[in-house]
Amino acid sequence: MTTSFKVTLGCLGLALATSTALAQEDGPPPVWQGVWEGAVGDAPVHVCLEGTPVGQGAYYYDRVKRLLRLDPGKAGGEWFEQETFHEDGARWRIVPHEGTLTGTWSDGKKELPVRLTRIAASSKDENGPCGSTAFNRPRVGPVRLMSGHAIKDGERYTTWSFKPGPWFGDSIEITTFTLDRPGPQVAKVNGLLRSALPKPDGTGDWFDCVAGTLDGDFAKAVEPTLITARWLGVRDTSDYFCGGPHPESFSTARTFDLSRGIEVDPLDWFGLKAVHREDQGGQYGVYKTLTPAFRAAILKGWKGESDADCDDAMRSQEDWNVGIARGALVFSPQFPHVIAACTVDFKVPFARLQSWMNEQGKAAVATLPN
Repeated sequence: MTTSFKVTLGCLGLALATSTALAQEDGPPPVWQGVWEGAVGDAPVHVCLEGTPVGQGAYYYDRVKRLLRLDPGKAGGEWFEQETFHEDGARWRIVPHEGTLTGTWSDGKKELPVRLTRIAASSKDENGPCGSTAFNRPRVGPVRLMSGHAIKDGERYTTWSFKPGPWFGDSIEITTFTLDRPGPQVAKVNGLLRSALPKPDGTGDWFDCVAGTLDGDFAKAVEPTLITARWLGVRDTSDYFCGGPHPESFSTARTFDLSRGIEVDPLDWFGLKAVHREDQGGQYGVYKTLTPAFRAAILKGWKGESDADCDDAMRSQEDWNVGIARGALVFSPQFPHVIAACTVDFKVPFARLQSWMNEQGKAAVATLPN
């Protein structure tokens, strides 16, 4: 997935949200701030204008739905497409009046009337007008899913993929799967797997990412790694750029108990000498970290990294993700972005883990394949 060419817009999105909030705290927003719909000539458009100290904006033609950036000109009510102060580019001259914006669009060769009506302000939207649902929602058409069929460990399953439309290019893609196996408990797990897909109205995590940055990259892939009569192992990978200093990438192992229709955490299979638990309350739940002794047991026999920083990070990291595999559990350190390249997965056989496990864990691994 390519992100480098979108860094400018991504950082713009972050700046828009921050500076809009500051502008609103300092005083009332300018009368032209908000989300507008109307037409340039005869072509219907949606427009967002930010009331930041410098002003920013974007628009799209309803038929095409590709975003075009608007930058303020030196004169009040003057905006230029794509390049700031690009005098040779298309120029907007618009004037606010009682909930409308009227004026002209000109590219130096022809001039068209601009007529816009406010459909939303943004004082209650932390992402500002250009990150609001009012501005972005019309870009999302009906949800269309593509499906396919595959086999893993002798089990048939259905793959699902979503792309929001050609106006987003190839920057947005979500894939997941559901098991073809019948039964109410499996249906519950399938529901959890399908939650990676957009909501019925097309919105979801991917939409929040794109809406918050004017543009963005969002890729999510949920794939099976192990399927047995009782257990389902999954690799959940996300790569996205939603503003900020750099893209983000996460890969997490997930485990589902098909006999109960729930997702479980293999860290719960270990006793107190292996896993420290801290109840953070409310929506945060219990935070689990590996104890120094257990971490040393996981890393036993590991020769370390040639990079001293990576070596130190691995040996001191408390936050780990655990997944299931044949005859083993797979331990992965959860590093922040700046040292994500240091990540190494450790596949530890069940026999080495028995003395650290509680009764629940011993019973669980007894049902996993060797």
